[in-house]
Amino acid sequence: MLSSSLYSAVLKTSLHKLRLVLPVMLLSFGSQLGAAVVPLDDYPTNWATSISSNPLINISSIADKDRLQISRTPSNSGSGAVFYTGGASTATEENQFSDFSGSVVLRGLAGSYHRGVILRSGDKNYAAENAYFLAITAGDSPSLNLYWSAGHVFAPSITPLVSDDISSLASDRDYQLRFSAIGTVLSASLWGANENGDFINLLAEVKYEEATQASTGYFGLRGGRYGGNAVTYFSDLEITAIPEPQSVAFIILGGALLARKGRQMWATKN
Repeated sequence: MLSSSLYSAVLKTSLHKLRLVLPVMLLSFGSQLGAAVVPLDDYPTNWATSISSNPLINISSIADKDRLQISRTPSNSGSGAVFYTGGASTATEENQFSDFSGSVVLRGLAGSYHRGVILRSGDKNYAAENAYFLAITAGDSPSLNLYWSAGHVFAPSITPLVSDDISSLASDRDYQLRFSAIGTVLSASLWGANENGDFINLLAEVKYEEATQASTGYFGLRGGRYGGNAVTYFSDLEITAIPEPQSVAFIILGGALLARKGRQMWATKN
């Protein structure tokens, strides 16, 4: 058996390790709940679209990277979006997201309207009825916009909830769209890359604090609309589903009880 002094030393060391490990446990648990890099290059795995077989949505190698390509022409207006269905890896319930944050890289932004990400959609189809839409509008007056639509399309005639102007966009450059939906607060920002490919140049940002129309729904990527033929390339998609507060509280409480039990054992032996 351990001597009293040796037992105390071992227990003190264990408690110290627990204090160090607990934050890591919390981070690890959080990542298991939600954080994930969502692969796009294996489409259509884990993705749904309103058209079962669509040659205009595929994988293309652009600028030395495989990307999800969504092409749209005036004759294929019903095929402009895909919706994520791999919920098991991102802590979604029935493939739907409530509170989450993430980012995606887009390319081919010049020359057409309304490409971006769909948040909390009521259905998995291009119409995206009852959904929020973070859209990058190109053309002569580019901007970053947040829309709400109870109808079946996001047309330029719909007034955005919030909007921010962008100085310019190029079709042959990558841009990163960062987004979050936390309760009734939706926010997004668009970033350009420097010469090293790091997204450090803030181009536009929007924030809307009264997003009460939908608290959960499907996540989607939507290609450009209007302006003739439109091609959008998506890559480097990351989504982090944020756990319910009670889940984190449970882990913290469990760690606190372990630490308290250890202190009690140490006090009893001394």
